[in-house]
Amino acid sequence: MELTDIRERAEERAAEAVGLAEDLHFAKEDADKASAMAKAGKNCIQSLMNTVTDAIIMADSKGCIETFNPAAQKLFGYDIEMVRGQNASMLLPLPHKAKHDGYIKHFVDGNPARIIGSIIEEVAVDKNGREFPIELTINPIYIDDDVAFIAVIRYITERKKADEKIRKLAMTDSLTGLANRNAFMRDFEQAIGLTRRHQNHLALLMLDLAKFKPVNDTYGHPVGDAVLIEVANQMREICRETDIIARLGGDEFAIIMTDLDDNEKLFRQP
Repeated sequence: MELTDIRERAEERAAEAVGLAEDLHFAKEDADKASAMAKAGKNCIQSLMNTVTDAIIMADSKGCIETFNPAAQKLFGYDIEMVRGQNASMLLPLPHKAKHDGYIKHFVDGNPARIIGSIIEEVAVDKNGREFPIELTINPIYIDDDVAFIAVIRYITERKKADEKIRKLAMTDSLTGLANRNAFMRDFEQAIGLTRRHQNHLALLMLDLAKFKPVNDTYGHPVGDAVLIEVANQMREICRETDIIARLGGDEFAIIMTDLDDNEKLFRQP
């Protein structure tokens, strides 16, 4: 009986050992698969960050840069080794630089932050000190008990120039380059407000060209346009740089003269 018991116990121990070995084998396979998946996921994320045209920066809970993708390197002029571990405020001009750490601490301490998750326009500064407008989105990511921040930055200088060009076209007379009626109405309201605030004087001159219609009828619109352009140039010469000259339409012009005193001459001598 003793030999039988010993044999049975040995067989049980051997079976347990085999089962344990199998469990370890499968556990190692699972760990290898998880590691491979994590590595593949990391490589996929890194590939994505390397190919996107927007700058992507990841900073830790203290605002120090951990990731700086190629688009960010191109935009700011820094290599990754030059910025890794540096505070992200180095990419901001004053006074934003001084406020950067306060914003992060405010959020980490559990307070809501206006900029988190929102698309905002800011000003950034590159390696050479050049300031430029950007569109910025910042979102937190939580890793265990810690928090990091992902910033997606878009270069919008060209868009801002295009917007400014459109705005200027909307407020400019295409023939003479003077302010148009829309700009005149806006500027006139602003001029009235400034005059009341500064308690000085304002002059408004409304002009039209006598017998302009026969010029168009006799010589044609190209000659009429040339006359309007010359009139606009003459107005620029005799008015002050601070005056607002507008073409309201046709042969109608207006001049807004602000910040006048009682003894000031309205026009310069040509």
